[in-house]
Amino acid sequence: MSKIDVMRVRRILSEVREAKKVIGAILERTKDEFLTNTEARYAARYAIVEMVEGAALAGSHVLEAKFGIVSESYTEVFSALAKKGVISPSVGESLRRMTGLRNLVVHRYWEVDDSRIYDEAGGSGLGAVEKFIEEVSGYVEKEDA
Repeated sequence: MSKIDVMRVRRILSEVREAKKVIGAILERTKDEFLTNTEARYAARYAIVEMVEGAALAGSHVLEAKFGIVSESYTEVFSALAKKGVISPSVGESLRRMTGLRNLVVHRYWEVDDSRIYDEAGGSGLGAVEKFIEEVSGYVEKEDA
């Protein structure tokens, strides 16, 4: 195990926050406006991928540096972070659900459901991402003190 690279985690979380802002701005539109705007739908899809992958990258670094844990999937990262007390269980569960949206976009398991993206990201999704940023930042800063 090694020391957490605080600057790296801060940089990654800054990128997560930026993707969250992009989605937040897009979701200020009505659902109908969102669904009929191709650019907005594609931007939201990409921002979800960036947001989830960034959160998982930051989380993976914390898990490996602090606990010697190497996770095999994004959902494992969020589960392990919650189990180790880095993030709350509710935030871990929400990020696992957001991972499902990311997987939908990236792997195209079935036709991408932009209505689902709007509902889930605009529901508790963005709030959970903000809590994730706060909780991981707080943990990292405490460990660095």
